[in-house]
Amino acid sequence: MNQIAMEQSVLAEAKHPFIISLIHTFHTIKYHYLIMPYCAGGSFLQLLYRQKDHRLSEDQACFYAAEVFIALEYLHLLGILVRDLKPENILVHESGHLMLSDFDLATRIHANPNVTHNQKRSSWFVARKVLRESLSPEGSVGGQKRRLVHRRRMSQCEYPFLDTETHFETADWREYAVVGTLDYMAPEVISDETYTSSIDWWAFGILLYEMMYSTTPFKGSSKQDTMENLLDLSKELAFPQDIDVSAEAKDLLWCLLNKNQDERMKDPQRIRQHPFFSKIKWPLIRHTKPPLKPILDQIGDSNLDELTKYDREIM
Repeated sequence: MNQIAMEQSVLAEAKHPFIISLIHTFHTIKYHYLIMPYCAGGSFLQLLYRQKDHRLSEDQACFYAAEVFIALEYLHLLGILVRDLKPENILVHESGHLMLSDFDLATRIHANPNVTHNQKRSSWFVARKVLRESLSPEGSVGGQKRRLVHRRRMSQCEYPFLDTETHFETADWREYAVVGTLDYMAPEVISDETYTSSIDWWAFGILLYEMMYSTTPFKGSSKQDTMENLLDLSKELAFPQDIDVSAEAKDLLWCLLNKNQDERMKDPQRIRQHPFFSKIKWPLIRHTKPPLKPILDQIGDSNLDELTKYDREIM
């Protein structure tokens, strides 16, 4: 019941275009129901497996990683640690944009993170600056006039659910529980050590790796082999030579998948500013056409076998 309560709590609090929302709840004697929007594009894992060689191009991976990053950063801003980020737990909206879901393994951070702003300027100011820079000489985007949201109106929002420029400094707190999916679990979780929000950024790195290489980097022939690969410091991150990936992408993966959690890149501002994301216009990403068009399922037509055959076991 605690997992159901956590799922409901996160869904009710999070108000963000890249996070699934909660419409209504009700319960019977036996069951508790959470009513959420239907994402006709299925899971992100299904989308990956429908691509050639079950992987994305680097530009495609960059776009989807940026959307996941924004949602993850926002959840951390609310004091929520996901602890089970993976393609199976990401849904594809009919528009092609991604939405994070499945927060039953999430937990609350015991300290409130400090909210900061890039160069001490409001996120509204940065968004307006980027929008102005993208305007054509005629003052339009894509040939259509665009109107900016009034600063006072945005400042009255309880949560910055459209604010993709807000950063926070990770608070000094640690969690202590072994949960998650093995392929995506950080070494400190497996070794039963205390850990911080950096485990979500580790999982984010694994996700990015899988997008481009169609496998996870430390996967072994068995669960035991995978655990040993994750815990063995001599087992360094390796990249398949037959897949062309940029030096910027590899550098970001090196930074995110550092087995030493104290040295791992976990500052959202540093991740956002990494050269790998240099083409991303952050304030406009919600209005950017996704690189792939999802195959839309009709309600009731989903094949249960297809939905579950790629699912990985959680611990």
